[in-house]
Amino acid sequence: PLLREERQSRDDVAGPVELRYLVHEKFFFLGLPRLSRTSDGELRAGLSLEWTNFLGRLHELKLVSEWRQEDDGQGRGGFVHSLAYDVPRFFGSDYGMNLRLGVADKQVDLARDGDDFGEGQLESRGIGFTLARWLNASDGVQGLRLFMGASIQYRDYTVESGSLGPIRGGTDLGLRIGLENRAVHSDRYRRRGLRYGGAFSFANAASGSDFNWHRLDGWAALYQPVGEGLDNLNLSLGVGLSDGAPFGGRFYSIGGGEVLRGVKKGAYEGDVRLLLNAEYLSSLYVWPMVRWVLFTDAGNVWDKDAVDLTDLQVRGGVGLRWKLEALS
Repeated sequence: PLLREERQSRDDVAGPVELRYLVHEKFFFLGLPRLSRTSDGELRAGLSLEWTNFLGRLHELKLVSEWRQEDDGQGRGGFVHSLAYDVPRFFGSDYGMNLRLGVADKQVDLARDGDDFGEGQLESRGIGFTLARWLNASDGVQGLRLFMGASIQYRDYTVESGSLGPIRGGTDLGLRIGLENRAVHSDRYRRRGLRYGGAFSFANAASGSDFNWHRLDGWAALYQPVGEGLDNLNLSLGVGLSDGAPFGGRFYSIGGGEVLRGVKKGAYEGDVRLLLNAEYLSSLYVWPMVRWVLFTDAGNVWDKDAVDLTDLQVRGGVGLRWKLEALS
């Protein structure tokens, strides 16, 4: 069970009956070895430590340390470490926060827009902080929230062959502000509801950054139950516009298991991106944790002065998913 103790009391007074519930949630510490292969052929091995209800209700702390290597363990590799401390909403208040730390030391391809300039080693350090204020009257984590934050990232490249090309090291300090509305509910085997939002980010010399850029993003996702069973229709939209990016790269790319399936990871890069996704999921009635999925992805990236919304990469396919239930 997820609760350490639950008590209830009842006041018998004239009029409506008032029930009071006192709940003490459990504190979970979970350490797990990690061994996985991404759909892009990257092997990952390491350890994750997770704390649930850390320092209070809804507080989640997660530490991950991994060795990652491309091309099924035959390509570029290196260590990636991360720490995330997330509090969607402090109990009894309208505020929430998120803190992220990241460290990487890995081999990289010095490339941009499909052109390879060389091979190198990347040392990266980053920290980001976001403060959120819920604008709705409820005490939960649904509704409209305003968020703002800042992130600092330092990168240093060592060339092992070829040249850096347009890639540059340095320090980037970016600021971000946005709005998001959440109305998504997680059932045992599926999600339902709607989520949408937008954010504006920027960096320049005045903010303390070595780079100058602006970025505008928008997103929406609909999770719609279908029929009497556990079928679901999931639709998502993502749009982005930028006029530059730190470290000589691009903000947007497509390709890979998470961004336009069926296209090589990072195959296309640009200043503007459009992504559309549709999924139909249906469960096996004997085993509802097993679901088949029919999906279609569409999207592309463009230079900011050469946008053509009729030029889309379109892919589709079928898949099988198995939902693992933890702490149940």
